[in-house]
Formats: sequence, structure tokens, C-alpha cells
Amino acid sequence: MKLKRINAKQAAAIAAVCVLGIWAIRKVRQMTESREKAIDLIARTAYGEDGNGGRWGMQAVINVIDNRRKAGGWWGDTWEDVILKPYQFSIWNARTVAAYKNDPQFQRYLAVIENVDEKNAAFAEAKELAEQAYDGKLADVTGGANHYKLPTARASWAEGVEPIAHIGSHDFYKL
Repeated sequence: MKLKRINAKQAAAIAAVCVLGIWAIRKVRQMTESREKAIDLIARTAYGEDGNGGRWGMQAVINVIDNRRKAGGWWGDTWEDVILKPYQFSIWNARTVAAYKNDPQFQRYLAVIENVDEKNAAFAEAKELAEQAYDGKLADVTGGANHYKLPTARASWAEGVEPIAHIGSHDFYKL
């Protein structure tokens, strides 16, 4: 077999294609890892915030997360930014808020959330909802809500504001 000589321009083009191919493979891996990580975090948040509220309660929590993500700005631009923003989702306060890091109650709660798996039916359902949300296929049952709280909880941001929905265990608000 006779090899054909190529010029420098052709060699550069071949090298660029090879580099682009390697970059594309790495990017796909990053996206896959990021997708899996985001879905897991979304599911754990929904399960932790309203796993007792059933499918609709967990879906509504995910809708609030997604509505904040789509709004961007102060909330953050990624699922992780929105979910792990301090003081936003109480189940993560033991991880994100210094004052809670040594609180045994929050540490116990965090341990449950971080160690649950798909053998738990509610968490398996949360994971399914999280995948739908990540893929942009989860309907918003909250009417665009970006806040929620337990009806018995006091929150300064909710004073004088009527909830737009009650789903699962929470009242939902669009501020």
C-alpha cells in the first residue's frame, strides 16, 4: 500500500478534526455526568421537601425549582445553583448554611436524603419526575409559582400574599 503525501494545510485540517472529535467526546461525557448529577439532586430535593405529599407534591416542588432556574438572575442559572442556594430549600441547609452545619436534627435529615435510593417508591417516583423536568417534559402544575411553604409556617415574604395553589403539603406563591 502506497501512502499519499499530504501538505501542511491538509495535516492541520486532519489534526483539527481529531481534536474536535476528542473535545466532542469529552463534552458528551460531561453533559451525561451533569445530567445524571442534576437529576439526582432534583429528585433528592423533591423527595426531601415533599415526599409525603405524593407525586403532585414532588412535581410542584420541581416546578418551583424549574421556574426559578428559567428566571435565572439571583436564583442561579443551573439546577444545582438554584437548589443549593443557601436558605432556599430547607433540606440542604445543613450543607449550605453554616448555622445549621452542627445541628443534629438537620444532619440526621440530610443523611436520610443523601442515602435514599430507588428501592424507596417515593424516591423512584421523584427520580422519574426529575428526568422529565430535566428533559423539559414536565408540566407546571403550580401556575408559575416560584415560592412555597407549609401552610402553618411563617414567612415574611408570604405576609399579605395569597397562595395561588395548595399542592401536596405546601401552599404555592408567584412573587
